[in-house]
Parts: sequence; C-alpha cells; structure tokens
Amino acid sequence: GAEMALIDRGMYKLILRIDVAQEISQVGWRYILSETLPTPWGGKQLGTPNFDGEIVCISGMSPMDMSATSELLMSNGFRWSEDLVGADFAWFELEPPKLDWLERVEARPIKKGLSSVELWQLRGSKLPYFVGHDGQIWWRGSDYDW
Repeated sequence: GAEMALIDRGMYKLILRIDVAQEISQVGWRYILSETLPTPWGGKQLGTPNFDGEIVCISGMSPMDMSATSELLMSNGFRWSEDLVGADFAWFELEPPKLDWLERVEARPIKKGLSSVELWQLRGSKLPYFVGHDGQIWWRGSDYDW
C-alpha cells in the first residue's frame, strides 16, 4: 500500500487540508493543533509526524471516533460533502479518499540502496521533504525525486 508522507496512528484515518478559503474558528484551529505531533528535525524523533505543513492526518480507532471528529471539524468551519467535491477532509480505513486536492506520487530514489516510496501529498506540493514511518526525513533532490 501507499506510505503516506504522514503517519497514521490508528485503524481509521482522516486527511484534512489546512489551506482553506473560508474562516475556521479558533476552536477548530486549537483542535487541529492539539492533534498534530511535531516533525522530527536533525534526526531527533520528537513524536510521530502527522502534519507536513499542508495536510494533517488524524487517526481514530472506530467509525464513531471519525464521525465525532468530522462533526467537530464541520461545526468549526471545515467543509465536507458526500461526493467529496469541495471537501476539506475525508476519512477512510484502507484506501485514501478521492479528493481533488490529494494526489499519490512516487518518490524515486537518487541515492543507492533506497527503494521507491509512494506518498500521498497535497496536489502539486513542492515540499522539499517527506518523513518516513520511522521518523527519518528524506529530502527532495538529494535522497529522492518526486
């Protein structure tokens, strides 16, 4: 399966884009910030990363968890629709949802000894790195190209 540039910590995952046109309440932003763990820098593992600066992955153990999270997000300004058109987030169990702003890309190794990695990212993202499941940072242009 695809390894996300972000790490999932539960059976169910919710992917949310941060850059939205509409206003989001302070309660909504506080919730998002409370759900993000820091990206490790300089080889220091500061927590399992689940936010790359553009999209965040929030995990849960049941559909009820995901439903409650969805309700909280919508009540604070994030958009969702059943067909996912214009939606700011969606949750799933196995295969990530078909959101117009989410894309799967293949990171091809530049350095010998590395394997190709499939990533989920914001469509057209130019982020210079991705973080592997072990917290290792891989850089565009020196480790991988995508």
